[in-house]
Amino acid sequence: MFWDIFKAILPSLLTTAVTAYTSYQANEQRQDQEKSAELQRRAAAQQLTQAGMIEQQATQQENASREAARLSELNAIDAEVQNIRSEQNLRNEQQVGEAEGRARAAASGITVDGSSGMYLSEQEKVNREALGWLAKTGRSAVARIRGEGGVAQAQGKAQAAGTRAAAAGVRAGAAGTAAGANQTDAAARRTMVSGAKDVYSGAKTIYKGVSTGTWF
Repeated sequence: MFWDIFKAILPSLLTTAVTAYTSYQANEQRQDQEKSAELQRRAAAQQLTQAGMIEQQATQQENASREAARLSELNAIDAEVQNIRSEQNLRNEQQVGEAEGRARAAASGITVDGSSGMYLSEQEKVNREALGWLAKTGRSAVARIRGEGGVAQAQGKAQAAGTRAAAAGVRAGAAGTAAGANQTDAAARRTMVSGAKDVYSGAKTIYKGVSTGTWF
């Protein structure tokens, strides 16, 4: 009697036990995969945050390079103004000196065709050379200031370009990490479906074997 009852309920008992164990294993594997996917998603988010910070740094570098160029241009303009004033002051001084020389010569009764005239002509030549040298020196200084500004701007742009390239690399890494998370999620879903199929298949086999007396 007891054996008959036991044999009657044994298929259900074995089926329940195997189903529970198989389901537990599949669930544990699925949970591990889901945790892994979540960690990957967090890593991707951190990478995107890092990329944003790097891009912000690149923007700062670009702004700094533009500001350097702007200040350089202001300095160059200021130097040009100072050059114009210096040239004008020197020209005025030269003109006053030349006029005074002619006046002294005229007051002495010396004609400009004599030695005084040759002296005044030579003095005017020296004055023109001095004025030309001052102008040339001023233009060189202005060119140097603008050149330094251009170099600073070019260097800033190059640095910003390198920084943006680094940010792009980090973003690409984030995309790869996110793709890995999606693949892990897909694997978790497959594990769940496969586990369910295995549970059903195992339970069906056990029930059939016990209920038909194949195993006992």
